[in-house]
Amino acid sequence: GGTGFVEQVTFRNIVMENVSNPIIIDQYYCDSFVPCPNQ
Repeated sequence: GGTGFVEQVTFRNIVMENVSNPIIIDQYYCDSFVPCPNQ
């Protein structure tokens, strides 16, 4: 595990076919200065 952040990411018009490593975003997003209840 670890911590970090990503800023200014935009995905547009993405088409993937037969890829072995698609883009998977499976993290909960919390836009808060204090920890969110489910973290």
